[in-house]
Amino acid sequence: YSRLRQSDDFKEGVEAFHAKRPAAFKGT
Repeated sequence: YSRLRQSDDFKEGVEAFHAKRPAAFKGT
């Protein structure tokens, strides 16, 4: 679960970077 969450946050961070918007992290 922890690994999956980190993966989701990383994916969100990458998408936010490409979209030029603040990342909306769901985890810590």
